[in-house]
Amino acid sequence: MVAQNIMVAITRNIVLDIPKQSETFEVFFVTESAVPGAENGAEQAASTQLKPESTKRKMKESAVWHHFKKFTVLNLSECNYCQKRFKTTNATNVKRHLRICKPDVGKDVEEKDKPTPDLARTFKPLSAASFSKYYPRNNPKQLSFRKKLAFLAGGTSVAKLLLQSPEFKDCIYLADPKLRVPNYRTVNSDIKKLVAISKGQIVKLIKPIRRMTISSDIWTKKGQVSSYLGIIATFYCDKLKRKVQVVLSVRKIESVSHTAKDIIREMKDVLAKYDIQPQQVWRCMTDGASNMIASHRLRSSFFNQKHQATSVTEAGITNEDLHEYGSDEFASDSEDISQEVSVISESHGLSDCELQNLDSHSDFNGSYRRLTCFIHTLLRCLSVCETSVSAKKIQPVIKKARSVVDKFKKSHVLTESLIKAAGVALVSFCETRWNYIFNVFTRLLRVKQELIDIITPLKKDKYIITDVEWEQIEKITGFLKPFSEFTNTNSKEKDVVSSEVIVTIIHLYSHLDSYESDVFLDDFSQSIKLKLTEKFSHWFHEKPQQPLEGTYLSATLLDPRYRCILPEDKQNLAKNFIIKEYNRVLNESQSDLTTLPAQQSTQRRLQKSSRFPLLSDIKSSVLFSRSTIPQTTLDQFKIELTKYMESVEYDEIEESYNVLNFWEGMKYQFPLLSPLALDYLSIPSSTANVECIFSTAGSLSSRSRYSLEGENLEDEVLLIKNKKLLEEILKIDDLACNASSKAHGSYCSPCSDLKYN
Repeated sequence: MVAQNIMVAITRNIVLDIPKQSETFEVFFVTESAVPGAENGAEQAASTQLKPESTKRKMKESAVWHHFKKFTVLNLSECNYCQKRFKTTNATNVKRHLRICKPDVGKDVEEKDKPTPDLARTFKPLSAASFSKYYPRNNPKQLSFRKKLAFLAGGTSVAKLLLQSPEFKDCIYLADPKLRVPNYRTVNSDIKKLVAISKGQIVKLIKPIRRMTISSDIWTKKGQVSSYLGIIATFYCDKLKRKVQVVLSVRKIESVSHTAKDIIREMKDVLAKYDIQPQQVWRCMTDGASNMIASHRLRSSFFNQKHQATSVTEAGITNEDLHEYGSDEFASDSEDISQEVSVISESHGLSDCELQNLDSHSDFNGSYRRLTCFIHTLLRCLSVCETSVSAKKIQPVIKKARSVVDKFKKSHVLTESLIKAAGVALVSFCETRWNYIFNVFTRLLRVKQELIDIITPLKKDKYIITDVEWEQIEKITGFLKPFSEFTNTNSKEKDVVSSEVIVTIIHLYSHLDSYESDVFLDDFSQSIKLKLTEKFSHWFHEKPQQPLEGTYLSATLLDPRYRCILPEDKQNLAKNFIIKEYNRVLNESQSDLTTLPAQQSTQRRLQKSSRFPLLSDIKSSVLFSRSTIPQTTLDQFKIELTKYMESVEYDEIEESYNVLNFWEGMKYQFPLLSPLALDYLSIPSSTANVECIFSTAGSLSSRSRYSLEGENLEDEVLLIKNKKLLEEILKIDDLACNASSKAHGSYCSPCSDLKYN
């Protein structure tokens, strides 16, 4: 007891001697009950502990002590809510009680006491790469940069040497100092890898395609230094749910002459590289050039002879029907296949031995048909009539306009004056350009007043256009306007155009009939009408000497937006054509998948058991003819086609509606008709898409890049024209890959398609 009183007295003296500085010291008062053994008030003096604040940085005090009283000397704590005491000053222990006593308060305390992240611990451990000047070669960011750089060099008109310039490297350094700009050889290697990857993606895309159309044309580089064969595949893709055009090749023709033999050789090589099967090609689009016609006529002629002894009998197709599949709209009515082949061999440098060798390797299917470019044929009819006797009334106006345009093109003073006054110059007479007369006359009418103001001071009658001539120019422009509009309409790449060909011809006939009473254009319009009838009559009528080309007529029938424009007899004609072609395609697919292996196995079995080879051949042919397609499949197709034609509600579909979406949604209602309709509606009507890739190739190899040609030019054209399609394919594949990786707990790298050692 004496010792205890001495300790209390000493503590009281310390408290009295130290000045009160509430900001510097923290005083904890000990209550009466806190001092065990105290018997009176004097002995229950407050026990205090004075603790000066340290100058060092202290740990953050827990927020739990806002809800507890803490007695450090006695190692006690008291809850402010339930007044319960604990023999501890550990914040963790009292938090446990607070979570039970006051759960909401306990959660708030836990949130406030969450430790702040230690910055030293958030950094990844340093490695040798951390001190490197550049990213490692297999770093995902470096690989992605090289991939984009390869697209820039190979998919645009940017010269590769620009990527090695100091200015370009400075720009990359500002964006990310650790990115390494590859050298010239590496960029070329990356472009080759991208082309190989893109071709692999195209092969995967084409493999499940049922039927496609191959468009081809020949382009000669400026300066007549080299020629190229452009090939494009057009089809309906179930994966992308739309019509797709893929540039397959811009192949340089090594030979000087562009004969049918050269075209066939290059075409087969390209199709083999993309693993395109013969059964997949059912249409081919070309212009009216003799070498293009000859190359495709060779294949169609041979294939008709090849299938005459096999699949024709069981398909129920006669010899007259067989000749239909080998017909050509440029062939005369009296031509025979043997005569055609002999003419081709003479005009395109093919000997009889070479011709037989080419024919023996022909692989195209029996439904293969060649189509002539609708726009080329249409504008060819127009240009022929412009130089004929029937155009003698419009030729003086064209001659006057040509003289004015030539005058302005030769004088930079007049051209600059016109541009300053009207903002545009005159359009040149370029006979190789589509609708060039319409374009020239449209520009003349646009700058009419400015042109008069500039020409009048010249005081030369041969350049002055009179009021009567201006009226004639307006009439000719209005007359040619539908031809220009339909040219642009039928040149679309993604939209359906095959069903609009028949509608376009019918509209042009009506347009030409409206000028019968016109004194100025009556003869010219009638001559064009006769020329169109000569070229397109076999698209509407079936004659004994000229078979029906019903591709576009069938596409119009299968388009619910335009089918009502066809008379009943034309609808029935298109219906019979579709049924006949479906029967042929069906027999070919069945013979390729089932009957052909059965025939081969039967033939092998008969060869083993028979001593007479001729007898074996006869028996195998008989057994092969008996294995026909079940009649129920063709009957079901006829029922679906009849049901579609009798459904009147489809005629109310608006013209702006996407007909491909219509047939995509009808796959369950018309399971047999819908795929064939999508294939018909995906057929192009012209070779405008091939002309587009030639324009791209011309712009890439112009001026400073004139030496770009051959395989390098082909690679850049492929990357440019197929870039959007490849991005769309990879986007769909990435979505599927990510969905699969989430299901399996893995990760797909975005740079997995471009790796380097």
